[in-house]
Amino acid sequence: MPNDHQAPPSRKKPGPKPRGEHALSGAERQANYRQKLKKDADPAGVKLEKISRVALVTQLGEALAKLEVAKTEKGRATWRKVIGDAMGEIARRYEIAIPSE
Repeated sequence: MPNDHQAPPSRKKPGPKPRGEHALSGAERQANYRQKLKKDADPAGVKLEKISRVALVTQLGEALAKLEVAKTEKGRATWRKVIGDAMGEIARRYEIAIPSE
């Protein structure tokens, strides 16, 4: 008498294959995300159109805070440029018209 009871077909795990030797844990993914945010928030050499909205707003907030405590005119000018660039990117990304004086 043949056995009609067969094992169910194996199911493939959902999602993309891991890039490295093993899949990242939740903690590893979160650490990578935080590292990316920190890197994106650094105003030196970052292309603003490539960073996330969260990183852009974080960068703007940090630049405003540093502008308030800047001691020299050169320091204030540097932070004004960073703030202007971030605000310009926000205006471009969300199609906000900034009136000129």
